[in-house]
Amino acid sequence: MAASGKRKLAQLNLDEFLTTGLDSEGDSTEERNDEVLEEEVKTKHVKAKKKKGATTETKEKKVKKKGNASEHKDQLSRLQDKDPEFYKFLKDNDQTLLNFNDSDSSDEESGVHQLPDHLEEKNEDEGASDTEEKPKKKRKLEQITVTMKMVHKWKSEAKTDLRPRLFHEIAQAFKAAVATTQGDEGDDPSRFKIIDTEVFNALVTFCIRDLFVRLEKKLDLKPAKGTKLSNPSSCALWKKLRLDIKMYLNAVIQLLTCLTEATVGAALLQHVNNTVHFYLCFPKHTRQLLKQAIVLWSTGEETVRVLAFLVLNKICRHRQDSYLNPVLKKMYISFVKNCKFTSPNALPMINFMQRTLTEMYALNVQASYQHIFVYVRQLAIHLRSAMTLKKKGAHQSVYNWQYIHCLYLWCRVLSTIHPSEVLEPLIYPLVQVITGCIRLVPTIRYFPLRMHCIRALTLLSESTGVFIPVLPFILEIFQQMNFNKRPGRISVKPINFAVILNYPTPTCWKKCSGMG
Repeated sequence: MAASGKRKLAQLNLDEFLTTGLDSEGDSTEERNDEVLEEEVKTKHVKAKKKKGATTETKEKKVKKKGNASEHKDQLSRLQDKDPEFYKFLKDNDQTLLNFNDSDSSDEESGVHQLPDHLEEKNEDEGASDTEEKPKKKRKLEQITVTMKMVHKWKSEAKTDLRPRLFHEIAQAFKAAVATTQGDEGDDPSRFKIIDTEVFNALVTFCIRDLFVRLEKKLDLKPAKGTKLSNPSSCALWKKLRLDIKMYLNAVIQLLTCLTEATVGAALLQHVNNTVHFYLCFPKHTRQLLKQAIVLWSTGEETVRVLAFLVLNKICRHRQDSYLNPVLKKMYISFVKNCKFTSPNALPMINFMQRTLTEMYALNVQASYQHIFVYVRQLAIHLRSAMTLKKKGAHQSVYNWQYIHCLYLWCRVLSTIHPSEVLEPLIYPLVQVITGCIRLVPTIRYFPLRMHCIRALTLLSESTGVFIPVLPFILEIFQQMNFNKRPGRISVKPINFAVILNYPTPTCWKKCSGMG
């Protein structure tokens, strides 16, 4: 092998060429380049034998060219003179290596992208017109004007048979009627429009009084087991009517938000109270209804307040797990906001809110304990801050109508729900807060506030049977007050506290004691 290694490359046969890698004597630089090329060809040849089934595309990717294309072509031509046998082998087995031209480049075969010398700037206006789609113009819906004849026809047909198609038309018309009060039909306008006040009144009256009475007969609703409410979603026709009922109930809620007439609002709330079981099938609409009912309960006219409370109570009684806790929280916040300013005219509304809130807390004692504990603790924190702060007017955070009404509310709640083992531990901390409020500023100026606190403690002691020492707070009034002092000039008639606080009059005391 050593002797063969000293021979020139042209004298080697194919087998010797493949098994030796030695340089021959006297090879010039040009011949060494030929040997480099031949070494590459040998590697290519070995790989070609292993993968004869490879496609032409795969073979082209494996060929790796070095240097200029024209130089490689000259080297291959010299290989034909030096080793014609090996050149013939390449010609028979790999034509792609021999067919090499100057247009080929290593960058093109390696797949590297060449950036152009100059980049053309695209016109922004043209690009926007090509990429952005023009908004589709909505075809304007041809609305049908509702007439009295149509309303009477719907009434008669609904009385006979309230078909799903008929209910759809009535619901669409009712939605159009509500849209006239809102001033905007939104993204989904109705196919009907109302332009006459008489038609509006007739349509709304028909829907509130008769429509759902006919619907319940059509669905053949029966109360579910263990409850007085029926479940409309279990009916066979529910799937056909579901979307129209949902649209109708949403329109009723929108109508509740914009009504100013008390009589119309009362009629609408009565209708809502009768259709609560339909609202319970749609949780989102139920939450919207509860939100609006709380607003009407705290700010509406007397009849509206009562009906709004009935709606709240009915929903929370049948779905306590879902709605009771958020409703109790929002009702208490509304109560605090509305008792900030107190007058003889506002007292009836405040007393109504206290009584109805007490009834709501009585629905679930376990849930009520958490609410009462948090809010009594909040009152205690305000009292502690007023005692520790040495600032002028710090007591004003406690000595105000909101604080006093909240104290009386919790006394009323604990007194009404008693006896209750769950709520009984809250009596002591509430009494401590009230007595601390009395002792905060024990001056003559705040004796009226002290009387309100004494009244709350008396109610709590009487209803729960817990002894609360109230007499010392009353005797302090007689010790500090000078009753012989002549009163100053007053501009208004004195308030009859016996009537406001529901205290018995002297005549009543005589009758009760047998003196008169």
